[in-house]
Amino acid sequence: MKIAILEDHKLFGEMLQDTLKSLFIDCTIELYEKENDFLSNILSYNRKYDFLFLDLQLKNTNSIEMLKNNLTILKYIKNILIVSSFCSPPLVQEAFGLGIKGYLSKNCSKKEIMEAISTIESGEKFVCQTTKSLISRTFLTEEHKFPQLTPREAEVLKLMCQGLTSKEIAFELNLSVNTVQMYVKSLFNKFSINRSTDLVIYAIKHGLNL
Repeated sequence: MKIAILEDHKLFGEMLQDTLKSLFIDCTIELYEKENDFLSNILSYNRKYDFLFLDLQLKNTNSIEMLKNNLTILKYIKNILIVSSFCSPPLVQEAFGLGIKGYLSKNCSKKEIMEAISTIESGEKFVCQTTKSLISRTFLTEEHKFPQLTPREAEVLKLMCQGLTSKEIAFELNLSVNTVQMYVKSLFNKFSINRSTDLVIYAIKHGLNL
């Protein structure tokens, strides 16, 4: 496994590098402090990485904007994880919309780093607990009041936000299509929304699809 770290705070970057080395012995880890060095290394030498741990706020740019302006590098990086102590539901959603697979707080544990790698390798996205808590607190301070969902309703809503149809959700959750449609109707009632598109937009906007 080949890992890159783009982090402009040298101490944190080296600590993360040491942590990853202790967790994944048989891997190569390259640390970059400047985005220009990172970009030129990839584009000039066709360097490919299995994982990139990417600091959200670099000295000269926001890393999401950096990726938007250099989309060609995405073909060289299999999986990208944002590492940041700042988050907001729209920011997390924008990151995932760009193809980023994970969002880690700089306060996350070694266990969560391992869990993130494992989860992403299995084909799913990962958000650490600290980030989820920060998002929840943001909602509370903004006085967002969301209906209480059952675990199954939350699963259905998450899959709807991934673009799955009722038939596909039924297959994914091993349910009948009628049962899925019953959950969708329940979601409509709880959110006072009567169109799937509007429900998905609302859920993504408020981070309820994580």
